[in-house]
Amino acid sequence: MLSNPLVSIIIPAYNAEKYIEATIQSIVDQTWNNLEIIIVNDGSTDDTEKIIQGFLSDKRIKYVTQTNKGCSGAKNTGLLLVSGDFIQYLDADDILSLDKIEQQLNVIHDTPFKIAICRTKLFHEEVGDSQQEVDSDFLYDTANPFEFMLNLYGLNGKDGMIQPNAFLISKQLSDLIGSWDTTISPSPDEDGEYFCRVMLKAKSISITEGMNYYRKQKSSMQSLSKQHDYLHTKGLLGSLILKADNLFAFENSERVKTIMGTHFASFIYLYDHLYKDLSQRAEDYIYKMGFKKIPDAGGEKFKIIANLIGFKNALKIKNFFL
Repeated sequence: MLSNPLVSIIIPAYNAEKYIEATIQSIVDQTWNNLEIIIVNDGSTDDTEKIIQGFLSDKRIKYVTQTNKGCSGAKNTGLLLVSGDFIQYLDADDILSLDKIEQQLNVIHDTPFKIAICRTKLFHEEVGDSQQEVDSDFLYDTANPFEFMLNLYGLNGKDGMIQPNAFLISKQLSDLIGSWDTTISPSPDEDGEYFCRVMLKAKSISITEGMNYYRKQKSSMQSLSKQHDYLHTKGLLGSLILKADNLFAFENSERVKTIMGTHFASFIYLYDHLYKDLSQRAEDYIYKMGFKKIPDAGGEKFKIIANLIGFKNALKIKNFFL
């Protein structure tokens, strides 16, 4: 049992001048003081470094700069510097409640293969300007993380997400699963692939007090456009394939097949009109899983039409009107 565990907080930062001060402040003011704060400046070209410099009198902070490697690459750099017993990831524009880490350590400090997860509340510019939470109804204590994850992926007909900052994991668990997979970068779901591996190796999950505040900017058209460009969409498919491979390695079952088939079909539904080659790769994986046809996906009207004339014919009609 660790009496005073050290928590390593990894903050990747790229052009984060607008928000990183509040992010760092939420860490240095944590009620749990035994911290090392690892900030990785991932090739920023704005005043991110200048703002970080203002905090370097705090000896708990380790600051490194590197040429731009993307979010996963920056997190891997942070992992190389970790000397703590537990690891917290934090995006450079998000905020943790001041008791978040202490609340989670109280639950998992003597159980290295237990994950702690707190609720996530959205905000726009200031904490409290939104009361919306991210899929809190998916959160529950369990000694079966695999079932927890299948439920998150849509086992009961609805899927959800857990924002990565909500987790606290042990260094032992981190060492067991390995580094962030940069082969899928850039991807909107690099976090999903990483924490899929985390939950497959965990022994239990505890939902804790404390709060993760996740910034969602009201004007997000530019970021949405970027997430749907070819490289991000290719990375998204790569994340999906890796998650499926890992799930099947853990349990090769009809229920896993059904869940993941739906995810691949949804990918085709969303991206076929943009990137035929990626759509074909997703279709190939569906047939590799043993499906005879593409599973249902999309809206209810699309599903009705697909059941009448076939998924791909319905897709041609949908694409014609886009």
